[in-house]
Amino acid sequence: MEGVEDRIQDLEAKLAAAEARLAEVETFAALVHQMPSSVQIVGMDGQTRYVNPAFERLSGVDLAFLRSINYDMRADEQLRKKGVLPYVLRAFAGEAGWVPAVDYYPEQEGFPGNRIFVEALVYPVLDDAKSQQGIAIIHRDVTERMEEEVARRTAELQEKERQLKEAQAIAHVGSWAWEIAEGRLTWTRELFRIYGVDPETFTPTFEAYQALIHPEDREKSREHILVASDDFAFTHRIIRPDGTVRVVEAQGRVHRGANGEPLRMTGTGQDITERVDQLERLLELDRMKDQFLGILSHELRTPLNAVLGFASVLEDEVVGPLNERQKQLTRRVLTGTDHLLELITDLLDMSRIRAGKFLLSPGPMALAPVAQSALESLVPLATAKEQRLILDAEPGLPSLHADEARVRQVLTNLVGNAIKFAAAPGDITVRAGRRDGMIHCEVADRGPGISREDQERLFQPFTQLDMTATRTAAGTGLGLSIAKALVEAHGGTIGVTSTVGDGATFWFTLPV
Repeated sequence: MEGVEDRIQDLEAKLAAAEARLAEVETFAALVHQMPSSVQIVGMDGQTRYVNPAFERLSGVDLAFLRSINYDMRADEQLRKKGVLPYVLRAFAGEAGWVPAVDYYPEQEGFPGNRIFVEALVYPVLDDAKSQQGIAIIHRDVTERMEEEVARRTAELQEKERQLKEAQAIAHVGSWAWEIAEGRLTWTRELFRIYGVDPETFTPTFEAYQALIHPEDREKSREHILVASDDFAFTHRIIRPDGTVRVVEAQGRVHRGANGEPLRMTGTGQDITERVDQLERLLELDRMKDQFLGILSHELRTPLNAVLGFASVLEDEVVGPLNERQKQLTRRVLTGTDHLLELITDLLDMSRIRAGKFLLSPGPMALAPVAQSALESLVPLATAKEQRLILDAEPGLPSLHADEARVRQVLTNLVGNAIKFAAAPGDITVRAGRRDGMIHCEVADRGPGISREDQERLFQPFTQLDMTATRTAAGTGLGLSIAKALVEAHGGTIGVTSTVGDGATFWFTLPV
């Protein structure tokens, strides 16, 4: 009897445990059934085993319908298109994952309901023995959140589009895109305004665009576009429907396919008419200025030569003896006249250079004697400032084919500048030698040096950096720009190296 009682007690215990487990399952099932989130349980064969009411509300279908169509989740084409199927298949392989929000159109699949956004948690379902029995998918409707996000991003895009339109209108820049295969050309509103056409009535095509280009520029612009390799840019005139002529700067880029064939082009068009007009006015003013300087310089030379001649006659006492005071005044007249003639010569040289009428008279020459001659002419000026002029020329320098007078002018200019602006007393050294197949000549001083910012302006016409020094060492500010033009006319280069507080070295090269 005791054995029977033991078995009865064991059975009762197991029954109690089963009832407790069943109660837990029923409680869990009730919770899942009442969950606000959609729950779908799918077997390893891809068939749906269970859906809760939230699933039915979300999808618009029930379990009976899914079974009636023999629905296999593993072969769901819509899930594949939405990029969800890889997550599902990984769950079948035992890997849980969070599926980012995607949008669904139930009516496109023949189901009731409007467009919704859904995100999901998908994970494998295991039994007590850790054997996978299927997968579970918990869906959450995030339509409201996504619609708010879409509305926010749409507003941002609209604001950026508004800012782009405003910026294009301010800069007179419009953008375009040409789908070559389709023959479709799209313009922004500003491009319609630039070309003076109505976006409501004008259909942009390549042919219509070409018809607006000035006939003299049409073929050239066509070639720029059709033979473009990658990026391209060109300027052309257009004739608006009202007859006005504008100048447009076009830029574009070619987008190619895998085989290198052009698929589309994108670019911009900018109305630069005012800029071109302003540039032409500035060029005309520049031409007038050069013409004026040339005429002025030429007309000043005649009376100055007369003054110089009469002053020389007085200094030589041809018309009678002078007392010491008269001689002193006569020398001042001669010195001032010589200086004025130098300034006029600089102005004439610059006007000829700018007009393209400057000619060299090259011939064989040796650099060292020319440099020595230039230094000797400047010895009195250097001595007055207690400066020494030193020539350090490499022996055996090859002969040059150059304009001797103009090379001397370059050297005189550079050494003269060093005398004017360098500290006194001190040494000014002229070095000449061969370097990289060229004759390299430099003028070095021990003056205050020149800042990097000022070095960039040194060779511009009418530029003088140290205005305090300029008041005591007058000049036009043309010397270095003329020297630059003379050196470059010979095929050489000119420049400066300097550190503030450590002197300056002006250098130039001439071809052998």
